[in-house]
Amino acid sequence: MCHRWWLKGERAPGLAQQGYQWAYIFSAVRPATGEDFTLVLPVVSAAVMDLFLAQFAATLPADSHAVLVLDGAGWHDQRALTVPDNLTLVSLPAYSPELNPVERIWLSSPCASLTSGMTTPPTGSAPTATRIGSSMRPA
Repeated sequence: MCHRWWLKGERAPGLAQQGYQWAYIFSAVRPATGEDFTLVLPVVSAAVMDLFLAQFAATLPADSHAVLVLDGAGWHDQRALTVPDNLTLVSLPAYSPELNPVERIWLSSPCASLTSGMTTPPTGSAPTATRIGSSMRPA
């Protein structure tokens, strides 16, 4: 429902667009230090998860290996993903978000206020990534 300020008893002129633009946050966080790598993307799919994994793996130093804890989202299915050699994916049991370390970080994250300044590409265009708050850099 759309609300407008107008004179009581009269209908406001014009049409109101009712809709939302969604943004999906893909993030890897090192809980001990708070270092993070985050992409904000307009869609979710296994292909987009592959994009995230490839870009995250590229930020890691050559001699390091990262373990990512994933929930049971459909686009986290390891059979549909191309996992880089320097990453290991660990799936959580079903219905256990309290075990996912990144869930506790969202409350204090700058990602909590993404509504300002977000743009969505036109329908049908390829997904593009907006990188925010990344502090994981190759050594």
